[in-house]
Amino acid sequence: MKQRTGERAGEARCGRGPDARRRPRARVVRTVLDARTMHRLGLGVGASLAIAGAVLACGAPRLPAPTYVGHPTEALLQAKYPPPPARVELVPDAPKPEAVWVDGEWTWQGQRWAWKQGRWLVPPANARYSPWTSTRDKSGLFYVAEGK
Repeated sequence: MKQRTGERAGEARCGRGPDARRRPRARVVRTVLDARTMHRLGLGVGASLAIAGAVLACGAPRLPAPTYVGHPTEALLQAKYPPPPARVELVPDAPKPEAVWVDGEWTWQGQRWAWKQGRWLVPPANARYSPWTSTRDKSGLFYVAEGK
């Protein structure tokens, strides 16, 4: 075997021995999209996003809710730790047309949290509802007021 310039005796190119077979190199295949295809793809994606946005923006109709007001400071009770995440509830059909839906909530029971299920209520005239709320004071203590 004739030695090539720049190679040492007993070695072939690329640092392989003289008996090593040459492996075929992998070809890089590139897909080239023309301008028309890219335009169609952009229109399709844009239309899909517009339809999805319209569906999400419309959403389900809102449930009738009572008139909300805030809690007085005296309604706050100290709790040892925050409540767990809210539970998912299936809302049944309203029993009466004037009924309003009050979401379920966690209530503090002195040592633990208890779940109070959501419910339909027929509010008296001029009634107001205060949904549950929580807050922390400057020292970090946790306070909660249940819905009433």
